[in-house]
Amino acid sequence: SGNKLAGGAISLFIVNDLGNKLESLGQKAESVRKLPPSIGRSTWLLLQGRVNQAAQGKDQETDYPLARWLTDLDQGFDQVCAGKMWPAPDSPSPLWLALPMGQTDKVIRIEGANRDGKTPLTCVVALHGAGGSENLFCEGHGALAPKLAVKNGWLLASPLNGPTDDLLDKLATWHPIDKSRVVTVGHSMGAANATAWAARKPEQLRAVAALGGGGRAGKGEPWKKLPYFIGIGDKDFALKGAKALAESLKQAGSDSVTLKIYPGLEHLTVVQACLDDVFAFFNKSLDK
Repeated sequence: SGNKLAGGAISLFIVNDLGNKLESLGQKAESVRKLPPSIGRSTWLLLQGRVNQAAQGKDQETDYPLARWLTDLDQGFDQVCAGKMWPAPDSPSPLWLALPMGQTDKVIRIEGANRDGKTPLTCVVALHGAGGSENLFCEGHGALAPKLAVKNGWLLASPLNGPTDDLLDKLATWHPIDKSRVVTVGHSMGAANATAWAARKPEQLRAVAALGGGGRAGKGEPWKKLPYFIGIGDKDFALKGAKALAESLKQAGSDSVTLKIYPGLEHLTVVQACLDDVFAFFNKSLDK
């Protein structure tokens, strides 16, 4: 019919002498691997690996800033080897970090408020669903989460494959976090991860938003004080589980549970539709 249904853009990077640059980075990587664990070491190797994959023609999940990474890797090598903090906390978004967690690294994408490396920030931890990644909340669901984080002056941290109990401590070594103002939003499997996190470590969170999913209630007084927002579409296959979560929270003595059912929406579309409500809920919860 000639109607435009959707549009988008993809970057094209033209890099002079790419082969020699990749070879140089490969040699530097050997030195970086010998360094003791640090955010700089893990992040440098993460970005170098993704640049190599792209140069080999392997499909990338999203439009990574590969040309910027080439420059960052070259300029950041000496800082990483000297044990300095890298990337700098005030580096422009989007930003990818790899946090060393014992035998593995936790990949996390950073968006949101401007960062000065000194001022503790309110932190929103966004947890993707099954099959997603650290990029989903930042680029999918209408890309609303980063915009709302910027609007509120908050840090948005989206980890790959859910949170760990020491995630906030690790992240705070890179940029100060106001640990009295940490909230989490999760979708589908991420909603279950959010409720499980709240059940394990309620003292780490001020509010929980579970979208398109369920989970189990926690125990104890700190957990009961956590405000919960449960958002679900009336066409979502997880509707029964979301209602069961709301009921179990109330039965367990939770002080504040909001269940909002969105008409005409299914499992994926509900996220974009309710993120404004989620951030309004976070603001209200943080003001208490």
